[in-house]
Formats: sequence, C-alpha cells, structure tokens
Amino acid sequence: MRMAFPSTFGSLLAAFLLASPPTAALAASFDCSKAATPVEKLICGSATLNALDEESAKLYGRLMESSSGAERETYRAQQRDWLRNERNRCTAAHCLARELSQRNALLRTTLERARIKVSDIAEVAPNAQAAEQMLAREATAAPTPPVAQAAAAPGPATAAPAPAAVAAVPPAAAPGPGRAPRNPEGWGHCTRTDLSAAQFQVCEAPAQAGLFKALDQNLGMAMRHLDSLKASTQRAGKAQVVMPAFNLWNRPEAVCPTLDTDCLRRATQEAQRQAEQIATAFEKQWLPQQKAAQDRYFQQRDAMPLVITNGGGGNKRNSAGAHVTHLSVENHTPQAFSEIAVACGLYETWGDEKSVEPEFNHTIQAGIAPRSRTLSLPYVTVPWDLAKWGTDAQIIKCRVLGTKAATAAEAQAATEKNQAETTLIQKRTEAAMKAWDEERERNRSEQSANQLVRLNQAIASLKPTPQCTAYGQIIAGERSTVLQYQRAGQSAYGIVQGLINEARRMGCL
Repeated sequence: MRMAFPSTFGSLLAAFLLASPPTAALAASFDCSKAATPVEKLICGSATLNALDEESAKLYGRLMESSSGAERETYRAQQRDWLRNERNRCTAAHCLARELSQRNALLRTTLERARIKVSDIAEVAPNAQAAEQMLAREATAAPTPPVAQAAAAPGPATAAPAPAAVAAVPPAAAPGPGRAPRNPEGWGHCTRTDLSAAQFQVCEAPAQAGLFKALDQNLGMAMRHLDSLKASTQRAGKAQVVMPAFNLWNRPEAVCPTLDTDCLRRATQEAQRQAEQIATAFEKQWLPQQKAAQDRYFQQRDAMPLVITNGGGGNKRNSAGAHVTHLSVENHTPQAFSEIAVACGLYETWGDEKSVEPEFNHTIQAGIAPRSRTLSLPYVTVPWDLAKWGTDAQIIKCRVLGTKAATAAEAQAATEKNQAETTLIQKRTEAAMKAWDEERERNRSEQSANQLVRLNQAIASLKPTPQCTAYGQIIAGERSTVLQYQRAGQSAYGIVQGLINEARRMGCL
C-alpha cells in the first residue's frame, strides 16, 4: 500500500523527500523571535496580523522584483514612509489590521495595473472591515490547549534540545476498505481511497479527524521559525518539522491502539510540540550562520574594486520569452573602463558563495566612469530557467575576469554620461516622492470625507456591463454598514476603499 500523506505534512514530505523542483519560499517581513517594537509584538501575537503582514511582505517583494532603477528606489521610499508614518503609529491590533489591509490592497492594485501576476499570493482580507472581523473572531476564539505529553512516550515537562533527524515510520500493514470515508470534518486527506484501516477509522470519526486536521493546520505556525532561512535550508528544515506528525498519521494505531479521542489528543499535541522544538532548534542552528555569511559579504563588498550584481531582483522574460536580468556596476576605483569581462552566477542569499546554476560568461561593453554606479546597462540574457526557482533564488553576482581600461576620451564620455544619469535619477525620484506625497494627502482627504458619498459616486461610475452591474448591487448592499460606521463616529474608509479597489481590479472603474 502506498504511504498516505495528510495535506500539509504529506505534501511537504512529498516535495522535499522526493526532490521536487524548488517551491516559492514562505515570506515574512521580520523574524518574530526578535520582535522588539510594539507593532512587531502585535503582529507576532496575532495569527490574523501575521497573515496580513506576510501577504504584505510578499506583495512588496514582488513589486521590488519587477522594478529597477529609479522606480525601485521610489517604491522603497514609499514603503519606508508607510512604515514610519502609517503602520508604526498603530498602538492597537484593529488599527494595524486596517493599515495592513489597506496597504495590501494598494500594492495589489499597483501590481495588477502593471500586469504583474499576483494571483499566486493569497489575499487574506479584501478590505479593512473584513480584516477587523477576522481579528474579532480570533479574539473570541477558544485558546489553544496546552501541549500535552504523548500517550505512548511521555515528553519532558520542559522543552529539550531538538532531536536529530527523525526517521520515517513505514505504513501500516492493514489496508482500508479501498473507498473514501464519510469525512464529516471535510478534511482534504480523508477523500483518499488508499487509507489504512486505522486512518479510515479516524476519518470516519469527527472528533479524531478534527485533531489531525488541527495538527495539519498548526504545523504552519511551527514552520514560521524557518521563514528567515533561505529556501534550500527551509526545505531541509520543513522535512524534519513535519516528520513527527507524518509518523503519527502513518501509524496512529501504534501510539493509540484503540484510536480513542483522549489518546489521539495527547499524541497530536505531542507531535505539535516536537514540530515546534525541531523548528526552533533548526532556526537557532542555521540563522546565525546565514546572517554571518551575509554580513561578511557586505563587509568585503565595500573593499571590492568592482561590484557587479543585479541588485537582488529585476529578472524577467523579454518579448521573445528569454530570461533576462539587469546588471549594475559599482566602480570603487579611480580608473575608467570600456570593457569588463565577468562570470555570473545565481544565488539564494547575498552570503552564498556557490551558485545554484552554472556560471555564464559575459562582457560588459560600456563606458564605466571612475568611482561611480552605472545603472543604464542593457538587459543581459541568462542561460537559466529562472521560473523554476521562483523567488527562492533571485540574486545574480558576477566575478570579474578581466578589464579593459578606457581611453581619456572614453573616460570623459563615461563620466558625463554617469553625471547625466545621476541627475535624471534624482529628478525622477523627487518627482515620484512628490507624487507619493500628493497621493497620500488625497488619501487622507478621502479618509476624512463622507464615505457614503464616495460609495455612491463609485456606484454611479461603474461600467454598464452585466458583471459590473451585479457588483454594483453588492456595493449598494454595504450602504447600511457604511452609514452605521459613520453614525457611530468610526471611519468607514477601509470598507469603501476595499470595495473601490475590487471594482478597479474587475475593470469596472
């Protein structure tokens, strides 16, 4: 009989142990174990805020990946401004939920208008009202029961060091009836027909199946300890994190012979405790090494005569479908160059010394001014299939193989070109910042305006298509909610803005 995998720990093991292509790394904007500010502690203390923050980090990362040069600097400045003046001013969870959901809607709209794919990034809440409702449900939900000891092998009262690699337990010999169980819990795994007899019995019982379903869902929280690690290390860690849960599911009767609910509750709680323990130990083992390697690279980088990279993003496909990247050159020397021969590799982090793909050779044929940063270089075609790496590996670093010194005339031309480029970037950045300030001021004006009027104006502006007309009826149904908020002295901006953003996404406005 084939090994049966639950949806989370099963799919992860299938991906990791069977060496499937790398998947997109989980994203988060900071490490919760190092949360210091009140906002960071609020985010780390709430599953809803954590999910909104993770979505925001993914959307912002996608925006940075798809932009370059002055545009990227503008987006980076906007992000800093939002963090400082909007997000970090929140002192309560509901304020943070509103700010994160509104920011996510803005980022998603910006990406969609640029025709950049965002459908693979899950939308946690369509608007601020939905985010606040999720937060309210979370606050009234029953607390998670304390971690208990396993029935078959009691664990220590205090967390012990994580064990070494956990071996997979072989599946049970007794097969099930060869059909899908009733599955009253609606758990995706219980739709299978190749379950063992014990797994079939668990799936038939709501209480027992609910325990495994909850374990499946809770493993995601344990894996957040691995979010700051690079993708290849994450995959290795996740394969170990899910193993206790996988082993319990593969042979539940070995721990709980009668499959009674109390025993399975203790066993699933113990599997969750072990998962947290393994994830924490894995993070403590690898994160300092990763950070030290990255710090070492940036220290060495300042002393390098020439630094040639893609800035950590900007990879894309051109009109012919080829993968291309945009390189920049930082010249720390007083010499000008007309040619630079390089060997370029693909890396997961800045601190990595080994490329995940074979290096390719390239010659930069452009005037490089002394002590300058040159951005206006043509796109370079790369020989790799970048799509298979997703966001796991985006950094391109190049080793210098040789250089050709520029003539005096070439050096003069390169210097003038670099000065003009620098001036242009400054002007574009200033213009973008001005536009951003104006947009923020408009948003503030809109937030203080009568939101019911804004909602009615949006309904009147919808395109007269069947889809937009139907959506207009949905929007109209929110009038009473908006009115209720305003009568209570609360801002309905998040609700209205979310509805307007959705109308724009549908092409109705």
